[in-house]
Amino acid sequence: MIESKYFLIVTYEGTDFYGSQIQKNLRTVQGDLEYAIEKVFGVHSRMLLASRTDTGVHADFQVGTFVIKRNNGFSSNTLRSALNTYLSGDLRILYAGKLTQEDIFFNPRRDAISREYMYTFDDAEVLEPKFRNYVHHVNRRLDENKMDEAASFLIGTHDFISFSGSSTSLIDSTIRNVFDCKVTRIKNKVFFSIIANAFLHQQIRRISALLLEIGLNKKSPNMMKKILVSKNKGEFTHVLSPKGLCLKKIEYKEKFLQKIITHSVNK
Repeated sequence: MIESKYFLIVTYEGTDFYGSQIQKNLRTVQGDLEYAIEKVFGVHSRMLLASRTDTGVHADFQVGTFVIKRNNGFSSNTLRSALNTYLSGDLRILYAGKLTQEDIFFNPRRDAISREYMYTFDDAEVLEPKFRNYVHHVNRRLDENKMDEAASFLIGTHDFISFSGSSTSLIDSTIRNVFDCKVTRIKNKVFFSIIANAFLHQQIRRISALLLEIGLNKKSPNMMKKILVSKNKGEFTHVLSPKGLCLKKIEYKEKFLQKIITHSVNK
């Protein structure tokens, strides 16, 4: 039987999703995508996503693959339109395409070389309602320079067990390589962006919580370094709301993926 492997780039507003990974009797990104795939192809297929996102976390750019055990002649635009027909407005497919036999073994999770996330704060005195599901509102002015100083300590290869969540296993490695990390401001928005090879459960939301305390002058930037080197599992317990977090980008080595990604984003 001929197998066809398909590649998707998707975006979603995470507010009404219980995360990306499928869960019984709960709405998830994977579950909605598999529903649409079954409607279009008439058979069930398991969806593999590049990066797991928690309940309420958004994604501008998520990557996934699925396999259909038959040959289908969909063009990219036709397949994208067909799948989007069965998806709600808070989950959209930006690109859909069939992988060649040469690229059939591509794995969106294993083959990713980096993932970029952004956590957004808003320190306006009054939060505009249209941002309520996308930012963490703080009604005091944040010191983004101190936050950026603290974030710089994260760059490099570190053991992030101090910022790990309860589901992080002590058996698996908690060492991650952070390629870039910074805090910037545009008007009342303060953005914490971090690029790494991978992340632990709740790692970014715990780091964001510490950055918030630093930005409010409750802690010094050096506290980031102190907690990072302590290596006590889940030492920093404060976890910020998921609504301020968004998966922004995933990078791969394969040139054909870069072409697909550039094409889909620039359309």
